[in-house]
Amino acid sequence: AYNTINRAISLAQGKYISILNSDDIYTTDRLEKLVT
Repeated sequence: AYNTINRAISLAQGKYISILNSDDIYTTDRLEKLVT
């Protein structure tokens, strides 16, 4: 699992990276809260 996440991070091109695992729950405002 870690190899896959590391690979995805190395390919990411955006300003922010957020990882959502299969057992995680994101609220609709999670990303907004992270960047403010």
